[in-house]
Amino acid sequence: MRAAAHRRRAAHNVAPPAAQHTEESGEEEDPYKAALVYLVPLCGVLFIIFIIVYIRCEYATLCVNYLNAYHKYTTLKRELEQEKARRSVISAAEKENKRRLQKANKKQAEEDKKQKEALNMTVRLQIDFNAVVVKYPLLDQYCPLRSQKRVCRPCPEGWEQSNSKCYYFTTEKKNWKESRSACLKQGADLVIIESVQEQEFISNRTTENYWIGLSDSKQEGTWLWVDGTPLQEDKGFWRSGEPDDYWSDVGSSSFSFLFITNRQTFSSSTLSINSTEGRTDSLDRLKGDIVHHVCSTVGQSCQSLGPRLTSC
Repeated sequence: MRAAAHRRRAAHNVAPPAAQHTEESGEEEDPYKAALVYLVPLCGVLFIIFIIVYIRCEYATLCVNYLNAYHKYTTLKRELEQEKARRSVISAAEKENKRRLQKANKKQAEEDKKQKEALNMTVRLQIDFNAVVVKYPLLDQYCPLRSQKRVCRPCPEGWEQSNSKCYYFTTEKKNWKESRSACLKQGADLVIIESVQEQEFISNRTTENYWIGLSDSKQEGTWLWVDGTPLQEDKGFWRSGEPDDYWSDVGSSSFSFLFITNRQTFSSSTLSINSTEGRTDSLDRLKGDIVHHVCSTVGQSCQSLGPRLTSC
């Protein structure tokens, strides 16, 4: 019995092979479990570290990107400020140019206005000059050109002034008609004596015979001055019996002309007026009476000669 019990215990102690293998595997799985126990937290830690590193890398990248972006921002801001400053300078320059342009345009407008006024003045002066030339063909006589400037005088060049009249005492000798024609060509006429002062002025400048503007060529015995006014002997300066017919012995006369001689015809003077007669059928007789003549005309004023053109 004792042997049977011992076999039973041995059988009981000996496990089947599968069961024994199972027990051995259990014993081998314990280290893995222990490793897993350590590996899982380690993996967690590593994961956390990875996360932290990743986050730090991302943060660093963000920082770099931020720094780059900030650098670009500051660069763009500086460029923007520079552009604003440049635009401000350009705007100021444009305003200055506009101001200068307006000033130049204003100055040009003033210059154009002055030129227009000068042109208008030149045109007016030319019109006045042309009017003077047309009205006074003897402009050079009244307004001789001296030192590139015309200076006008009341009397033509070579004439003498007394009061308001101008006188020209000729050196050439002509008959009465030729003498008057010569005076008319100069814009004057043979002298008309209207006062004692005029008589004395003429007598002081005559030493020979001179024609004057008095005749009875239209009607025998009716003395007329060249302007058509009759001789008023009661207001004249004739001696009694004057004027006389100095050449009455020539024959039947139809016209007479007076000239100044050394015979006293006017009172209060040695000036003398004598007549020379001619016949209608013998005009050659007049051509033979050749003496000097006195032309006279009214003196011109500066205003009548053109005040903008001349000066006196």
